[in-house]
Amino acid sequence: MRKIKKLEKTDALIKANQALEAARYFDFSLNKFSEIMRWRHQQTLFSWSSQLLDELVPYLEVFQGCLYVFDPDKDNLMMTASYAHTQEFQMERIEIEIGDQLIGQAAKSRKPLLRQQLNGDAKAYQGQTAIQTVEVQAVFILPLVYNDQLAGVLELSHTQPFAPQALQLLDKMTPSIAANLNALQDQKRISQLFGDSQMAQRRLRESMRKIQENEERFRKLSEVTQEGLLFLNGALIKDLNSVILRMLGYDKADELLNQPYIQLIAPQYRFEIEEKNLLQQGHSHETLAIRKNGETLPIEIQAREVRYQEEEMRVISMRDITERKKTEQQLREANRIAKLVGELEKKNKDITSSIEYAQRIQEAILPSDKLIGKGFLQHFVFYQPKDIVSGDFYWYAEKNEYAYIAAVDCTGHGVPGAFMSIIGYSNLNKIVLEQGITEPEIVLTRLDREVSEVLKQKEENSQSRDGMDLAFCALNIFEKRLSFAGAYRPMFLFREGELHEFKGNAFPIGGNFKYKKKKIFNQQEILLREGDTIYLFSDGFADQFGGPENRKYASKRFKDFLRSLQPYHLDEQKQRLQQEFINWRGTYRQMDDVLIIGLRF
Repeated sequence: MRKIKKLEKTDALIKANQALEAARYFDFSLNKFSEIMRWRHQQTLFSWSSQLLDELVPYLEVFQGCLYVFDPDKDNLMMTASYAHTQEFQMERIEIEIGDQLIGQAAKSRKPLLRQQLNGDAKAYQGQTAIQTVEVQAVFILPLVYNDQLAGVLELSHTQPFAPQALQLLDKMTPSIAANLNALQDQKRISQLFGDSQMAQRRLRESMRKIQENEERFRKLSEVTQEGLLFLNGALIKDLNSVILRMLGYDKADELLNQPYIQLIAPQYRFEIEEKNLLQQGHSHETLAIRKNGETLPIEIQAREVRYQEEEMRVISMRDITERKKTEQQLREANRIAKLVGELEKKNKDITSSIEYAQRIQEAILPSDKLIGKGFLQHFVFYQPKDIVSGDFYWYAEKNEYAYIAAVDCTGHGVPGAFMSIIGYSNLNKIVLEQGITEPEIVLTRLDREVSEVLKQKEENSQSRDGMDLAFCALNIFEKRLSFAGAYRPMFLFREGELHEFKGNAFPIGGNFKYKKKKIFNQQEILLREGDTIYLFSDGFADQFGGPENRKYASKRFKDFLRSLQPYHLDEQKQRLQQEFINWRGTYRQMDDVLIIGLRF
C-alpha cells in the first residue's frame, strides 16, 4: 500500500508537469502569433487578415472563422478574410451594420458571445453569419477592442464545443490582435493620406497631422505589447516603451534616453552581445538583463529594423522569461521524478501481476452462476469488484434436499477483502458440507466462532476488528421452505409486487466483540409461492456516490428500483441493474464491491 501511495503522489507530480507544459504552450503561442501578426512591406489589410486566419483556425483546431474590420466612416463591419477546413470561402466583401445580426450585436455590446451548444439554434445561427457551409454546434464571436475603440470582430465556429485551452489562448491574444488590427488600419489611412498629398498640396498639412496621430497610436501599440522595446540610433537609446521601465525598475524614460543600450545587459554578457554580433536581424538570444537596483533577470532579446518617426531605426525587443526559466527548472525536476516513476511502475507491475494471479484463484473458488438454480425457476448474479480482487463473494452449495446460498461482504475490499473472502468461503464449505449443519442460525454461529479463532480475536491483546456481513438462506427444495439468517445484511422478498424485508441481526461475523453480549443469530422461515422473488446483496450498490448532486444511491432508492423491476425476467433485471449503476456512478469512482443475487421461484 505504501508503494501505491507513492504512485499516487507521482501521479500528482505528473499532473503538475502537464500544467507546466500548458504554460509553455501559451508562451510559445503568443510568441508565434506575435511574429505572424507583424506587418510586412506591401502587405494589405486583406492579406494580413488572411494570413492570420490561415494560421489561427488550424492552430486552434476549430472548423472555420471570419475576420471583420470596423469602418468608422460607414459605421459598419466589413469581412476582410475567412477560412474553413472544408473549403475556402468566395470572398464577397460583405458588410454588416452595427447592431445587425449576431456579429453586429456583439460589436455593439463589445462583449464576447460564446455558445458551446447551439442545438436547435444552429440553423438560425447560420442565417445570421457568413459561415454557412455546415451545421455548426458552437460559436465564439469576439469583439476586438483597442484603447476603448472597436477595431473589428473575430468570428469562430466549430462542429463541437470549443476546447477550454483554445478559449484561454484567445483571451490572452485578443489585446494583441486588436492592437495590430488598429495599427494596420492606421497604416492604411497613412498610405491613403500620402497619396492624396501628392494630388493636392492643400491637404498636406492635414495629412501630416494624421501621421502624427498614427505615430502616437504606434507608441500606444508598443505599450500594450508584452515585450519591452528600445528604439536605437546607433547604439544609443532614442525611445522606449513603458514595459522596459516596469521590467527594469526605472521610474522615468529620461533615465535611459541617449544612454548606450548595452548598459542594460549584465556586465558578464556584454562582450558576447557586442563582439559576437549576436543580435543579427531576426535572431533571438537568451541573456541576463540588469535592473536599476542591480538585480538580474533572464530575458530573450531580439533586434530588427523598422521605420519610426520618418527614420530607419533599430528596435531591440526584450521579453522577461523568468517564468519560462522557472518552468524549465520544474520540468527538469518533473523528468527526474518521471524516471523514478518508471522504476515504481515496474515494481507496481510486479505487484499487479501477483494480484491478478490472486484474482484467478478467487474466481476459481467462486461457483459459476450457471450452477446456481436447483429449486429456482430464474436467477442472476450481479458481481462487480471495485478492484482486481474483491471482498464481496457469493457462495452456493447443494446437499440432499437442500440448496444453500449466501451473499457475503467482508471487511474492506481489494487484497485485504480477498483474504477475508477465502477465510469465509472455506469455513462455509467446512460447516455446511463437511459438518452437515443445515440451519442458517447455527451456520452463522459456527462461522462467527471460526472467523474469530482464525483471526485470534478472542485473545486478550487482539487488535483485529475484521469480519464479514452476510445473508444466508437454506431452501428445502421439496417443501419450498426457505430459512434465512443474516449478520448486518437483510433479505428482500417481493410477492405479488409487494416488498417484504427480513432483517438480519445487528452484529457481524467476527469483528472482536468479546466485551459485548454473546451473539445470538435469529432464524426466520418462509413458505415460498410461485413467482416469489428473493434478493440477497452487499451494501456496495446503495452506498455508491453519483447522480447530479454526488450523493449516495441509498437504500430507499434501491428498494424502489427493485420494485420497478418486478415485471421483468431476471436476466433483464440484471441488465437493468448494471445500467442503473453505470448511469448513477457517471464519472465518479466506484466506492465499494457490488454483489446482488436475484432468485425467482
